[in-house]
Amino acid sequence: MVEERREHRGAVARATERAGAGPRTAPGTDHATSTVSTPTDDRFVVGRPSRLPAEVVAGTTEAARLLLHRGRRVLVDGYNVTKQHQGSLTLEGQRAWLVRLLATLVARRGVAPTIVFDGQVSSGGRPPMGAREVAVVFTPAGITADDEIVLAVDATDEPIVVVSDDRELVARVRALGADVLDTRSFLGAAS
Repeated sequence: MVEERREHRGAVARATERAGAGPRTAPGTDHATSTVSTPTDDRFVVGRPSRLPAEVVAGTTEAARLLLHRGRRVLVDGYNVTKQHQGSLTLEGQRAWLVRLLATLVARRGVAPTIVFDGQVSSGGRPPMGAREVAVVFTPAGITADDEIVLAVDATDEPIVVVSDDRELVARVRALGADVLDTRSFLGAAS
């Protein structure tokens, strides 16, 4: 079981690196060489957590648009988003919808997304959804998507956005300095 978790963490790290996220950097490291670019609005300060301009209300589509800028790493709590907003679809349909949505967001805003879903698909791997720019991770048995997201946030010092309405997950990642978007403001910015 321990070996399976180590192997899975390595797979998650590789998937998130492919989606544009680097490994954790040492405290005090100069982030000037980071691949994450800053948004065009100079009132917005990217960080852990980021600082929105005083006139921008957190939890709004405007705030989401600032947070979802080119190069920004985004972790999406897959089924938390799909079951709330596309719950009438099959699980396969929900996953395909979310991957298409994120592929469009990549094209429009240049973010680096990773979707984390609970459990393995029947083939044991990534579903054939045709969006290479969107990393998709399925957790192994006994590991939740929430835990996987927390591990990914904890594994880097880079600014990161987590998309979820799960209160417990939101509290855990905020404690690690992640920016959080609720699913409604995320979908508003993505469309």
